[in-house]
Amino acid sequence: MIIMRNKIKIRRKNFLTYKQAKQIVKTLNLKSTTEWKKIKRFNNELLKIPSHPETYYRDEWLGWKDFANIHNISNKIKHKTFLSFNKAKKIVRKLNLKSVNEWIAYTSSKSFNKFIPVSPCSFYKQWKNWPDFLGNNNKTGRQKKIFGQRIFL
Repeated sequence: MIIMRNKIKIRRKNFLTYKQAKQIVKTLNLKSTTEWKKIKRFNNELLKIPSHPETYYRDEWLGWKDFANIHNISNKIKHKTFLSFNKAKKIVRKLNLKSVNEWIAYTSSKSFNKFIPVSPCSFYKQWKNWPDFLGNNNKTGRQKKIFGQRIFL
């Protein structure tokens, strides 16, 4: 069975529950997420745990420190506590960004709020569209696909 979760195809296997997977992974005494990837790839006993538990167990996920007792996590996949959708949207709307191009430029700036995900359309379940998030409901103009979503430039 294939289910869609955040526009990514995930082939559902009979994965363990979050709690069961967490118990098993903690016994591995992992030092890093890189080590998890290597062990996961070659250990058949771990087939019942998804390769990307942070995505599969999204509703229960509290971070690698909680899941595998890993303390040194690379910034690339470090779990962050992001603002709620409504708080993030409120902050972003105050910026008066008019397009996704402006959003992308903002995410690269030093003033970018690190508590808002770079790709909010993939992170927030409440996501509607870019004009709604930016507070710019003008849907005229050129269109382009960014982050897998049709946006208005």
